[in-house]
Amino acid sequence: MAAFESPEFYVPHRPPILLIESVSNITNNLVVCTTRTGQDSPLAPFSDKNGRIPASFLMEIMAQTVAVWAGQERKVREFQSSIEEESGIGLLLSVRALKFFVKELQPDLSLKVEMHKQMQDGNVASFEGVVKNGDFVLSSGKITAFSPSISQLQEVFEKKHG
Repeated sequence: MAAFESPEFYVPHRPPILLIESVSNITNNLVVCTTRTGQDSPLAPFSDKNGRIPASFLMEIMAQTVAVWAGQERKVREFQSSIEEESGIGLLLSVRALKFFVKELQPDLSLKVEMHKQMQDGNVASFEGVVKNGDFVLSSGKITAFSPSISQLQEVFEKKHG
């Protein structure tokens, strides 16, 4: 299996906001990332005194995994010199059918996030995936994200301030 860069290579997030630790796989239709809970984990700043974390953080972990895929797509376009004034910004458009199968995350879990691309139309893409601890699914859901170009961002801000 190919070695992948650290998540910071693909996304603008940095600790303590960066919740994923490593990238395991990126293809045209799949992205897999891992992270963990516990005292020295990326999620530690958000845990309670017993080391537990609300399950709602799983949604952000899924979204950051999709952001890794988008970052890889952007890197490929940069390499091919076909990049069109990209902003490097990703916006979460929707989260659907999100299910949590636990109320909270316990300390010392190893989390694997698998997000499968369902469709892509220009700079909008939809993914469906799961977060697992071993074979146990902790969360599942669908995420749609949008990567606006610089001109699209300028248009939005000009209308707001114009």
